[in-house]
Amino acid sequence: MARRNLIGKDSAEEIFRELGIVMGKNGKIRKRREVKGNYGKLRENTGRNSSLNSPLNSPKLPFRIPVIERTIRQAQSLQGYKASAAWQTASLLRDMIQLYLEIIPSNQFRRITQLEDAARSFVANIEEGWARPSTKEYLDYLGFSQGSLTEVRGDIERLYTDGYLKSGKFPIPTPSLKSPYPPVISRVNPSKYGKIRERLREYTGREIKASDPTYEIFIEFINKTDYLLKNTVFGLQEKIIKVEKNKL
Repeated sequence: MARRNLIGKDSAEEIFRELGIVMGKNGKIRKRREVKGNYGKLRENTGRNSSLNSPLNSPKLPFRIPVIERTIRQAQSLQGYKASAAWQTASLLRDMIQLYLEIIPSNQFRRITQLEDAARSFVANIEEGWARPSTKEYLDYLGFSQGSLTEVRGDIERLYTDGYLKSGKFPIPTPSLKSPYPPVISRVNPSKYGKIRERLREYTGREIKASDPTYEIFIEFINKTDYLLKNTVFGLQEKIIKVEKNKL
């Protein structure tokens, strides 16, 4: 038993030495010395306020703290999601839905509000997920976005079945680097070009009426948004795998 206690004491003292902590004979912390190495320099500090500069509060620790790692922000820019093809395509789909809802009879109020909420949700969840601290949380919010997108698909199919949505061709280009959505001019001057009709006009080069979108165009952009969301998920999963491999 004495031998085991001796080994435990030696191990503890070795850990304290690595952290730059010197123990007094009474077992209390006597001094924190400088530690130099790959993990940066910890300043020497003694006295009553020494805990403020303790190695345990240093941003460069000689060990991992998973709880802290999960709070580190992934996004370099709060609006970086606007460069995402998934967000741009989802935003275009949402605006077309919002415009189309103007011609739905007022007695379909519940249907209107549900579709409006779901369309807002699949865009907003991409935005909120982007700002979350961990890749895992971003993936969760992309899942919420796909759930709302699936809800929108069901509502669009029912509107078509019930005769509130027409069939036909209505070609609209998919957002790209050369033709982003919303258009650059609406981002630069939102007070003049920021409304839905103005954004769609600047993007398509023509006036879009509420009766123009068809069942086929809605389904096409639902499929495109779903595809882009899935690709984003695959990319983030590969990122997690790469990070975890590097930790091994």
